[in-house]
Amino acid sequence: MANSKKSLKNSKKATNSVAHPLLLQLSHFLSSHLKPNTQLLLALSGGLDSTLLLHLLALAKQTIPFELHAMHVHHGLSANADKWAEFCMQQCQTLNVPIQIAHVNVDKNSKLGIEAVARQLRYQALFNTQSNGTVPDFIVTAHHQDDQAETLLLQLFRGAGVKGLSSMAAIDEPRRLMRPLLDVSRKTLQEYAELHNIQWCDDESNDNTQYERNFV
Repeated sequence: MANSKKSLKNSKKATNSVAHPLLLQLSHFLSSHLKPNTQLLLALSGGLDSTLLLHLLALAKQTIPFELHAMHVHHGLSANADKWAEFCMQQCQTLNVPIQIAHVNVDKNSKLGIEAVARQLRYQALFNTQSNGTVPDFIVTAHHQDDQAETLLLQLFRGAGVKGLSSMAAIDEPRRLMRPLLDVSRKTLQEYAELHNIQWCDDESNDNTQYERNFV
């Protein structure tokens, strides 16, 4: 369900955020790592993090030459799943960003657990997608500073070794992964979204501490 406290404004207001430090930081990151006409595929859930990154990338695209596409993976696990997919399509239509909706079937009885299976299927859908017969140069995710800390704690709880405790990388070329928000806190993202009246969806499963990451 879309957060009722936020209302989407048109792109005219969005352009007023050009000088915002968060956009400047993202633009510098992209300019440093992208070749001209690099194709990016954003993993768009409809939540705060990825929706905000969608808006930031759409703004950055006005001055940096890269192609931007989005994909929303429909897991079908929530009664709100169809609404989230519709929300993502509306956001992309407003920002003139092509989007694909990928439906996956999550085995709720898998020994891996729902979280792990859903994540596995999500990445399979993202990495297997093509646009005009070509694969994207990078899959872009909205992992941020808080996610980095949570991942480290999870690995510690699982008794991971030195390799398992290594941090996520902002650029992972072998896996074609890009995480441009790793140095940004979730608080900063939320403050930006509220400042610019950006709408997002709230996933009720985030409050379920039966899921390992939520518990952490």
